[in-house]
Amino acid sequence: MLTVVNPDNTFSGVQYPEIKQEYINHHHQYGQKLIWLERLVNQQLDEQGSPIIETATDTELQNEIKAYISKEEELQADIDYLSIMTGVDLNV
Repeated sequence: MLTVVNPDNTFSGVQYPEIKQEYINHHHQYGQKLIWLERLVNQQLDEQGSPIIETATDTELQNEIKAYISKEEELQADIDYLSIMTGVDLNV
C-alpha cells in the first residue's frame, strides 16, 4: 500500500491501495513522503482506544516512492520513441 509518512517519520495513517502521481504530489506539498508498505499502519490502540502512532523504520523508508509513471504513460513514451527512430507516426 502507498503509505504516507510525516516529516518526523511517523505514519500519518493514510494509505492508498495503488500508486498515483496525484497522491505523491499532494503529500509532497506538505513535506510528507510516500513509501510502499505491505502492511497496515497505526492499527494498535492505547488504553483510551486511540491509535498508537508508529514510526517508519530505516528499512521501510528505503521504499520511498518519489515519482510514478503509469503503464499508459510508459507505453506512450515507447510509441513516441519508436516513431522518432523509424520516422513513422505510430500514434493512431
